[in-house]
Amino acid sequence: MSDDPRRVAVALMVAVVLLWAPLAHAWGDLGHRAVADVAEQLIRPETRQALQPLLVHEQAAHLADLANWADAHRELPAFKHTARYHFINFPRDDCRFPGATSCNDGDCIVSVIERFQRELADPELSLSQRGEALKFLVHLVGDLHQPLHAGWFDDWGGNGFQINLHGEGSNLHKLWDVNLPAAVASEAPEPLTQRLLALSLPWQDQGRAADWALESCRLIGSEQLYPAKHKLSSAYIERQRPLVAQRMAIAGRRLARLLDESLTAP
Repeated sequence: MSDDPRRVAVALMVAVVLLWAPLAHAWGDLGHRAVADVAEQLIRPETRQALQPLLVHEQAAHLADLANWADAHRELPAFKHTARYHFINFPRDDCRFPGATSCNDGDCIVSVIERFQRELADPELSLSQRGEALKFLVHLVGDLHQPLHAGWFDDWGGNGFQINLHGEGSNLHKLWDVNLPAAVASEAPEPLTQRLLALSLPWQDQGRAADWALESCRLIGSEQLYPAKHKLSSAYIERQRPLVAQRMAIAGRRLARLLDESLTAP
């Protein structure tokens, strides 16, 4: 297995990304753009038309151009409070509401997705207000499908779980944010968006943000996201890569449905 050229290339790529990646955010820039691209391929024609004034206002040609705005602005003084928007935490091995520990003030990812969907759908709001709601939604729906953004409170969704991969130190959350999506993107020459659209997915398109949070949380245990040892090999990357692709593909489909409901539903 170790002499498979593709797997060797993936292992080397992951090591390089771990070495050079900046502060990580869910799915990384590449993954968020892929989620947005999937959604844009699937929205209704009338939704696409309704999006145009908002995209023009935001000086964007595609949804993917907005996909990383929320991360790019979260470090600015005026947006510091939005750091809480990107996750929800649960007590360890207790994926249920009201067991969630980080939504009491209404600023967790579940509540703000619901709020921004209402704002996007409100024709009485300005283009600026609805455009900002759109930028957050495109990003946060992606975030919520990275399982560790609905992870354990005691280690802040894997940020406190230190790992070593190919001699480089990192943490489990960062691995899922950046390195695993990069591994998915590099595994085949076809464009990532097209591969995500072609996936056969074990899911049903139903539920809302709270259901998606519980789904992500439960994956942490059922799919054994936490490795038994802190020193990882490329075998962990290989094992989790299909799940990462599935989560990005599902996020894109659910984002498309959310945009359809907000902009063109009766």
